[in-house]
Amino acid sequence: MWMHPQDAQKRGLQRNDLVGAMEALVAADGSAAARSAAAASSACAAWTASTRCSSSTAGASALAAATARLVAHQYAIYNDQLLPAFRKRGIRIVSHGERTPAQQRWVAAYFQREVKPLLIPVGLDPSHPFPQVANKSLNFIVRLGGKDAFGRANEIAIVKVPRVLPRFIRMPDGVSEGRTLFVSLSSVIRSHLADLFPGRDVGQFSQFRVTRHSDLSVDEEDVDNLRTALRQGLVHRHFGQAVRLEVSAGCSEFLSAFLLRQFGLPPPALFRVHGPVNLARLTQLIDLVDRPELLFPSYKATYPVQLTPGESFFARLKRGDVLIHQPFESFDGVLAFLREAVHDPDVLAIKQTLYRTGADSACVPAGAAESGAAAKASAQKPYDRRAGQGLHPV
Repeated sequence: MWMHPQDAQKRGLQRNDLVGAMEALVAADGSAAARSAAAASSACAAWTASTRCSSSTAGASALAAATARLVAHQYAIYNDQLLPAFRKRGIRIVSHGERTPAQQRWVAAYFQREVKPLLIPVGLDPSHPFPQVANKSLNFIVRLGGKDAFGRANEIAIVKVPRVLPRFIRMPDGVSEGRTLFVSLSSVIRSHLADLFPGRDVGQFSQFRVTRHSDLSVDEEDVDNLRTALRQGLVHRHFGQAVRLEVSAGCSEFLSAFLLRQFGLPPPALFRVHGPVNLARLTQLIDLVDRPELLFPSYKATYPVQLTPGESFFARLKRGDVLIHQPFESFDGVLAFLREAVHDPDVLAIKQTLYRTGADSACVPAGAAESGAAAKASAQKPYDRRAGQGLHPV
């Protein structure tokens, strides 16, 4: 994960041995990994053989098998290394079956107060088709028995989970017994699915997440208004073609096959995971665990070695190019360049596009000083080309 150097300094690069285990999610093997990888590789091989596909499809199949092994490695680290490291330090993610009666009552109250009002279960029938599922969003699929209040026997329901809900919730001290205990949002919803379907029998269920092709491609020669085209593309990119489906390891064949048909995906695109469908959300725990002793010391980047503080940036550029290696070298050299340009009477215009800017970016005040140079605004945040606030030099 890349982090802007100013953000890294501000957060102190909060990566301890626990977070180091998170970073190792892509680097190690385990028994669960071997089982999942073998199953995925067999599925890929069967798919390739049955379709008698071309070399390009065979390449895609091999890529799918390699991806399956990588994902399996991630979850092996999560279950076999990260969770034990958490427990060793009194930090636990408590499943429904492990909660005490007091903890279950607290979780139930939290679900009713904070979660349930934001969930909209959709029972599928001819008048309620499969809903639009956004890229990488958390969802649940449920197989129901009986009939609803209108006498309908719709068997499948979908529950979409809004991104605004935190993926991990810390339980209060009153029920934590002196430990640092968390519950995952998926576990909270899973244990209270019956509350979303009163009068129905909740049978099979699974969390799932679909990854979609989200590349934004706009041909400037084929559009009349580039800005409008980009804005429309940003809206639709969350609902592009599905390329991968993740479900719980215990998801039934009936439900997984149903989802594959809905998204138009082949069997090798299915990933059965032994944990949350989005491991990246584990980074929330770094801020939720108030344990300063587990954090690395704040990282302080060095001033760019090819620059001399106080020397004119323009004079240095006349002698040759300057390479700044971030985040190991600080952004201060770029800020010095900007400040010098702002106050240089020979500079007529300052233009630059900033990516991944923070709310308090130092580049904005650096370029906002009164000067004869015109400064053009064009700030952009990750995956959000709609943002356009700030002053930016070149």
